[in-house]
Amino acid sequence: MVVCTSYKVSVSAWLGSHTVVQAAADTKGYYEEVTIASNMNTALQQYPDLLSGYAVVADELRAGDCSIHNGRVMHAAGPNMTAHPRRAMTIQMMPTHCTFNGKQNILTNEEFQSLKIGDSMDDNARNPLLAGQ
Repeated sequence: MVVCTSYKVSVSAWLGSHTVVQAAADTKGYYEEVTIASNMNTALQQYPDLLSGYAVVADELRAGDCSIHNGRVMHAAGPNMTAHPRRAMTIQMMPTHCTFNGKQNILTNEEFQSLKIGDSMDDNARNPLLAGQ
């Protein structure tokens, strides 16, 4: 995941948190959806192991800086204390041959309504292939 900012912001991340998320997925056989909320309580309730033994580090991003990290790393930013809206850009990648899971996520209403669970997401217009073998 790539996060870029247009003004100074402090971003915190739980080091190693992606391993907790991966272990839970390996046990359950699927990745649990974590609701993006105004604080980390939802994620910490789903993954209580993060409360012990995982260091939280903060880094200051200046305007124009980007943070590149695994999308499963628990991360957060403090409140927007400026008079301007917070703008962020993310780039999410997935392997080829993924199928639709029934969740709208970033799909438009039209795209969402045109898909059935199990439909291939290999659509170069929606999900362009960035690299091949």
